[in-house]
Amino acid sequence: DPSVSRPLSEDVPRACDWSHRLGTDLVSSFAFRRTDAPGPPQEVTEHIGKLADVVHSHGCRLVLENEASCWGATGLEAAGIICDVDADRVGLCWDPGNSARAGTAYPFPDEYEQIKNLVSHVHIKNFDAGTGGWCLANDGVVDWSGQIEALANDSYNGHIVIETHTSISPDTFTVKSDDLSELEWNTLKNLEFVRALY
Repeated sequence: DPSVSRPLSEDVPRACDWSHRLGTDLVSSFAFRRTDAPGPPQEVTEHIGKLADVVHSHGCRLVLENEASCWGATGLEAAGIICDVDADRVGLCWDPGNSARAGTAYPFPDEYEQIKNLVSHVHIKNFDAGTGGWCLANDGVVDWSGQIEALANDSYNGHIVIETHTSISPDTFTVKSDDLSELEWNTLKNLEFVRALY
């Protein structure tokens, strides 16, 4: 597929180069936009496999992020693609907030327990199923205090990244600085929440 050839030969090596410059060996990807098909087409697995090969040849490891609008929307769906490709070459960028947005009722503990051996990277955000929108980490579907405790108990030694998606300030606080946008202020609130867990 010509639309995949140039990114594989040019963009992916550049991503690996930047990954090394930033002190990591992980390169993250989604598994292509979903269609109405009942499951991912074979081409998805083939392209992810080629991507993993290119990433590996440049000294990095591919991590596939579960994303609601893509194949591999939930952790379990992404794990299925990873295992079809090769779990030794591809890890999971576990995003329970995205899994909740894709319809998983309990990303943690239910889904996590089934995919935890694939987790190579974690994104923190949360989803409010009632409003259908993003919210602060301490609100919403994902039990982040339980999830972070489980990661520690499972000897997870990768990165955990705060990925705030909401600019809406909850009623419980107001932005206290003109130097921060609403998104930045919410990220600070998420950081304070995570720090309080340790």
